[in-house]
Amino acid sequence: MRRVLAALFLMAVSAPLAAQATDTSDPYIWLEDVYGAKPMAWVHEHNAKTQAVLEADSRYQQYYNEALAIAQAEDRIPSGSFIGGKIYNFWQDANHVRGIWRRTSVEDYATGHPTWETVLDLDALAAAEKANWVWKGAQCARPAERRCLINLSDGGEDAVTIREFDLGTKDFVKNGFVLPKGKQDVSWQDENTLLVSREWVPGQLTKSGYAYVVKRLKRGEPLSAATHLFSGTKADVSAGAGVLRDEQGHVLPIIVEGTDFFHSKNFLIGPKGNRPIGIPAKAQLVDMVDGRVIIQTQEEWKPAGAAKAFPAGSLLSVNYADLRANPAHLKPVLIYTPGPREALEGATAARDVLLVSTLDNVRGRTLLFTPTRTGWKRQAMDLPDNATIGIVSANSKDNRALIGVTSFLVPPSLWLADAATGQAHEIMSQPPKFDASNLVVEQKHGQVPGKLVPLGLAGTEPSASASGQIQLGCTMAEYGQLDPAEETYSYPSNEEYQTRPENSGASWPYYAPPGVMGAPGLPSEPGIPQDFTVDAVPDELPGEEEVFRGEHVHAKDGNIGHVQGIAVDPATGRVTFVLLRTGRLWSHRAVLVPRSAVAEVGADGFHLDITVQQVRDLPPADTDHPAG
Repeated sequence: MRRVLAALFLMAVSAPLAAQATDTSDPYIWLEDVYGAKPMAWVHEHNAKTQAVLEADSRYQQYYNEALAIAQAEDRIPSGSFIGGKIYNFWQDANHVRGIWRRTSVEDYATGHPTWETVLDLDALAAAEKANWVWKGAQCARPAERRCLINLSDGGEDAVTIREFDLGTKDFVKNGFVLPKGKQDVSWQDENTLLVSREWVPGQLTKSGYAYVVKRLKRGEPLSAATHLFSGTKADVSAGAGVLRDEQGHVLPIIVEGTDFFHSKNFLIGPKGNRPIGIPAKAQLVDMVDGRVIIQTQEEWKPAGAAKAFPAGSLLSVNYADLRANPAHLKPVLIYTPGPREALEGATAARDVLLVSTLDNVRGRTLLFTPTRTGWKRQAMDLPDNATIGIVSANSKDNRALIGVTSFLVPPSLWLADAATGQAHEIMSQPPKFDASNLVVEQKHGQVPGKLVPLGLAGTEPSASASGQIQLGCTMAEYGQLDPAEETYSYPSNEEYQTRPENSGASWPYYAPPGVMGAPGLPSEPGIPQDFTVDAVPDELPGEEEVFRGEHVHAKDGNIGHVQGIAVDPATGRVTFVLLRTGRLWSHRAVLVPRSAVAEVGADGFHLDITVQQVRDLPPADTDHPAG
């Protein structure tokens, strides 16, 4: 495990060897020779220095042991992928350091306690071949998904050796596809044809160190006989090929030329050469569903002849036949465009449904889109709210999908979903790692600030349109001009605090601006400003101060909760109650404490003249539906 530092350092200095011959101004260019004796000696020297400093720290061994225990924990969720009608998982633990590739049926996996069948043991393979193999993934040939290309790295470097593997025999294919070690990318065009980008001759890499020449390789051909398809330039980041396909038999081979890390050019591979695909430079062809090619954009796009532009972050579709016939002039159909507080994360196709990951006010959502004759039908998948949602895998053979769900207080879980119906159920969950019973997570920034409404504008009778609402005698524009119901103050940094005059109301280690009671403390480190928000009380209310929300409330015999707000008697304009939030995650409640029960307000909060039990005996306050 302690070899990780060296491996990470090697990755950081890896770069194309060709630069060594062209760049003489860099005094460290010799480090580009990542296998040379001198660079490796330099790496070992600096790793030794770093490791010595880390291991001298008294916390090192504890942190190391904890990190190792997490990495090797047997109670991790074995996230899987749908391949050939089964679930495949790559797993590493203390007994499988390099890892095993294994499989089970979908039904067995859904029990939450699957019985695995090992397909490839990487530890055994490395021992047999005396190699330092590291797993870098597999690509399986659709539609049958019985042959796969296994990517193996020597020690974890970017360069990989690619070998064809048979899932039926659980062995490498004799005389099958083998691509020797190199920085390369490969896609199946069919079971007997590969689209390959690699360093075909020494030095044929971009300045970023990636391949930019794409060729077609047929089964049984040597690399030297591969057919040239495309050449990018050394100024590109990379160029490679991909293949989109659906279960209805449509196949779309494309080339993507990455001109930089954010922009690309797309080409359709055809019998008469490559034709440009007319999508923006910040857009991608991401998948295909029932003859609809899916496009994801990161910039505004107004196709020729379109009435209006599609906003950045939209998801669009074009007809497969139309794209093949005229790839430069597309007529996209809108699938999804984000709202003002939404963001598109990605899209994945099942057999007949497109699964779309979005963020709605920073809360994860999985939306489902089914193609129709006129466009797309939308529905939402039934998943937990206020969580991070991720599409783990979607099955191209049917509409099942695996969905990952994580949140602050609930352990990570895995759900099996039916994208056709939108239903999902949890099949696996990690055990809790801490006690969350006394914690609650609330989203505050998405709430609209309230307004101070004069009593003359408030109707005396509740609105008939909705229970608990009050009809105001003003327009929306007039409402917008009212004073806010909250006020935010900014603490300066500690340096400014230390120079404030004594009459500013400061008391070490806390201070509050004049007229604000119970302000929170400053950070102990200098130079860190801090904001806080209070409930605003109109100036015309005599004898009352502004109230700090969140202030501690102490009963006669113990701490009982925090201030949530105040209640004002509309007849007198006087504060009559303090709204107190008490309790914990599953039992918190709001109560109105009479103003007469507040004995004093001190630096440490509100002090009540009643006991904890007397507070608990108070009736709950309906803060969701105030009486007006």
